Amino acid sequence: MIRNYKKIFLLMLLLYGGAALAGSGATEPATIYTHRHRETAKVTVTESRTSTTARTETVRRGRHVQAGATWASELGAGVYAGRQPKQGLPLLPMQAPVKPADDRAYEAGALALVKEDGKWGILGKHGRFTTAPRYDRLQYQEDGVFVAGWEGKTWHITTYGKVVTAPEIRRMKENVHFYHAKKGYGLMAPSGQPITPPIFSEVLTPFQEGLGFVKTGKGKVVAVDATGKTVFVAPSSRVKPFVHGLAEFRRTQHRVNRGRLAGMVLQNSFSAAGMTITAATPVTYQSEKRGYMDRSGKIVIDTNYDAVYPMTEWGTFISHQGKLRFVDRQGKILIPPGAYRLVPQQLDLVSGRAALEDKKTGRITVWSLATGKRLSADTYEAVFFLSPSLWAAKEGRSLVLIQASTGTPQAVLPDTIGILPSGEEDYTWVYGTDNAYRIIERTGRTVYTAAPQTLQAVKPFRRGLSAVKKEGKWGVVDSRGRIVVPFLYEAIELL
Repeated sequence: MIRNYKKIFLLMLLLYGGAALAGSGATEPATIYTHRHRETAKVTVTESRTSTTARTETVRRGRHVQAGATWASELGAGVYAGRQPKQGLPLLPMQAPVKPADDRAYEAGALALVKEDGKWGILGKHGRFTTAPRYDRLQYQEDGVFVAGWEGKTWHITTYGKVVTAPEIRRMKENVHFYHAKKGYGLMAPSGQPITPPIFSEVLTPFQEGLGFVKTGKGKVVAVDATGKTVFVAPSSRVKPFVHGLAEFRRTQHRVNRGRLAGMVLQNSFSAAGMTITAATPVTYQSEKRGYMDRSGKIVIDTNYDAVYPMTEWGTFISHQGKLRFVDRQGKILIPPGAYRLVPQQLDLVSGRAALEDKKTGRITVWSLATGKRLSADTYEAVFFLSPSLWAAKEGRSLVLIQASTGTPQAVLPDTIGILPSGEEDYTWVYGTDNAYRIIERTGRTVYTAAPQTLQAVKPFRRGLSAVKKEGKWGVVDSRGRIVVPFLYEAIELL
């Protein structure tokens, strides 16, 4: 039986970018408005192009080494535990609320990434391209820097297309880091002077938070400090860098497939031939397990549970013997074990909240990841995290806006079946049973209703603006539905 929340989830996907639904907008120019900076600017899109000359900046392998990769990408992978294979590592549900915006690119003049004629470029907040559409791939990274891909090559560029050093490489050079020489690997100071000779045979992680994992000449996996001294021996050769005082490690365990073994025993109990186990009839399987250790090497969460989820700012979920719990970063239980499951797209890693579904009733409750306390007074069909101060609960044909601090209802939106997260914005989109898109304020008051059969998709607001799809093309509208950027582009990602 399909639960109601799954239907709501599908409608959320439609709200982001699916079926052709309702919408209309005025054609007059509008004003960019951001409550953060209180600045306004007229938007006039032109056809001018800014030429750029790309150059590459390489980091010599024989000089600097950046090893490994953090698992931060798992936190936004859009895959939840229920979709993972039995033997696989669980991932966290997709974060629902909008992350706080990084202002660096916007302050440098960038409004959005746009795709035109199959190529990506950067549209400035005054309506002109700061970087012409020429890249096959373009994504904002951090600190005002974009990752651009073209003809199989990758660059890091600014808003105006200037090639710069990748932020992670720059940070690495500004701190103690590993270097590579003919005889192996060693540690290097920010000044470029070697701290140790090349005494390590392999670098397993970047040097981060004062520690890095290496393999010694004798094959041991150890954590070393800024002087190259061994701090502790790692519990596994598969380790991740330290993040906020903890490092992930993984072990492979061999487990008995009890169902297959029991079937073989039952089948052969009626046979005089006896039971024969061969490689073609395996009764064990490999299962990769995740654990965490602190900076002293102490294991705070071991790999002996059925499943350990990726670590968050507040702690992590652990599934064991059919029950789910949440522990803090020291392994202390905050949410006691219960018959819960994590709900798709309903984990808030901005404010530290989780929506948990009762396996028996299918009803949803909201919990604090910081304190382990239940935040919702009632249970709901579905929950949507909108901002640090607000969430929405689904009941029947209505959405109820609920104050996060008190758990009390603030407004009721009748005949509403979908809503987008608002983050720091004052506005968001909702979708009704009448197939109409609407823009509402935090109070629930409708400020704009789209006309039928014109819009195909909408995205969350950024600085008072939203990317909207109409007749197969993307444009940008303001909080009153007025067109800011005409519907000319194959794709738009507001910054």
